[in-house]
Amino acid sequence: MSYSLACIFMNMTNTYDKPDIQPEMVRLAQYAKQSIPEEHEYDKDDHLKQRIELLVKYGVPSVLAACSSADSERTREFLARSYFGIVDSDSGKHCGSVVQLGGTRALLNLFNANTDKGKAMAAHAIARIAIKMNPSLAFAGQRVLDACRPCIHLIDSTAENTFLVYDGLMALTNLASVSDSVRERIYREGGCHHIEYQQMEDNEALRRAATQCICNLAVSDKIKERYHPEDKESCTPVDRLKLIFVLCNEEEYHTKIAALGAVAYLTSDPLICKSLIRIGSFIDVIKEIICYEDNALRHRLLVILRNMIASDKEVAEHIIKTEIFECLLALKQITSQLPALQEVLDGCMKAARHWGLVQANPGDMAYSFTN
Repeated sequence: MSYSLACIFMNMTNTYDKPDIQPEMVRLAQYAKQSIPEEHEYDKDDHLKQRIELLVKYGVPSVLAACSSADSERTREFLARSYFGIVDSDSGKHCGSVVQLGGTRALLNLFNANTDKGKAMAAHAIARIAIKMNPSLAFAGQRVLDACRPCIHLIDSTAENTFLVYDGLMALTNLASVSDSVRERIYREGGCHHIEYQQMEDNEALRRAATQCICNLAVSDKIKERYHPEDKESCTPVDRLKLIFVLCNEEEYHTKIAALGAVAYLTSDPLICKSLIRIGSFIDVIKEIICYEDNALRHRLLVILRNMIASDKEVAEHIIKTEIFECLLALKQITSQLPALQEVLDGCMKAARHWGLVQANPGDMAYSFTN
């Protein structure tokens, strides 16, 4: 019974495997005047949306959940396919209904024991739910931790389908925003390695999504430890720190802002601050970004500088004795500065004064170096 129902619902949601028809073969068939298989009218998007609307209306997700304990792997694959068809339809409109009718528990169960294709379908459905809904609501309690592994499964560095990888990264970005325990679960499941690998991809969307994910993960102390120098005496920066810093100067805006956000979190660790100043392009990149008129970029950069100046006297001296500090002084004179930016700038000056590297001139309107 379960197999029959699963097969019916898979067909109704159009999630069965479709033949990959090459355009060259179509043209060849037309030239040879052979019949060409065409998509049935009822398989088109409008009819599909209507069908799935009716399936959800009449409680089919609860039937799928009831069948999810089936022993047959083939049945479980068809169930995972059906779930994906429902949550992916109409821009995720039905994700809430699927969650309400026990879909997340069933999908996690389907992911744990399934065929390779069934695992991918279940993982993709879980990722779509994590993207379209607040993960802390969609995956209550322990399930929010259990949802990490399926999403990491999607971004395996050997994956060929960039669409799956992108959805996996977006889902992990949302999951990483929930709590420190979720961030640590992603770390323990080996997700960081796969995410960092995607930061080096040529695909701009994958680089952006991976960097946004790292930004959310960087809040965790466990993640910060990955960016520590291997030799704490020389503080030579590790490659992953160089990579995230290089992405701060990426042309694509959202990648740049996510990278700056990640470095802002990372610089709360003094060891990382010491490593950053040893990156060859540090001064040039900072000078370039600080000249941008964009307040969001500037704010993140100023937080990085404030954290670094406050972290250690050696780091502070390295910044104060360069043109970076002259840029900070110039920004300090702009009276129309946003209050949030002015507050961070004040923090930079306060930290520099703490180390005795600068002193406030009368009226506190300017600063001068100390000997």
